[in-house]
Amino acid sequence: MSSLLAWLRGPRTWFEDVEAAVQRMAEAEERSQHLLRSWLSSEQLANYDTSGHFVVVCSDIGKRYRILKGRVFNIQELDAGGREYCTWCFAPDRVATGDVNLAQKIALENFENRALRIANRCSASTPHSERPSVPRSWMRWC
Repeated sequence: MSSLLAWLRGPRTWFEDVEAAVQRMAEAEERSQHLLRSWLSSEQLANYDTSGHFVVVCSDIGKRYRILKGRVFNIQELDAGGREYCTWCFAPDRVATGDVNLAQKIALENFENRALRIANRCSASTPHSERPSVPRSWMRWC
C-alpha cells in the first residue's frame, strides 16, 4: 500500500518541481529586467518602455546599435540614417533576457570589436526564418 501511495505522489511531486522551476525563472526574469533598467540612460529607458529596444553608441568607432528585448538576432547595426544595416547575435547562455540585453549593452559599449568577432551576423535582408536559431556564446572570451 505504501508503494502505491509513493507512486501516486511521484507525478504530483514532478509537477510541483516544474511549477517551482517556472516560478524561479519568472523571478529571475523580473530581477534581470530591474537590473537592465537601472543601467539604461533616461533616453534608453524611455525607448525601451515605449518600443521594446534601446540604442547604444559603441566605443571603438562610434557605430550605433539597436538592442531589442530578446536573445537571438536582437542586435541591429544601424546605418547613418538610423536604418538596420545588418543583425548581430551573441549572448551568454542560460540567463534571463534582461541579463542578456545588459551583457550585450556592456560588451558593445566597451569592447565592440571583440564582441563582434564571435557574433553571428545576418544581412538586414535575410528573412528571420533563415537565421540560425542558436547563437554563439560570448562567454568564451570573457
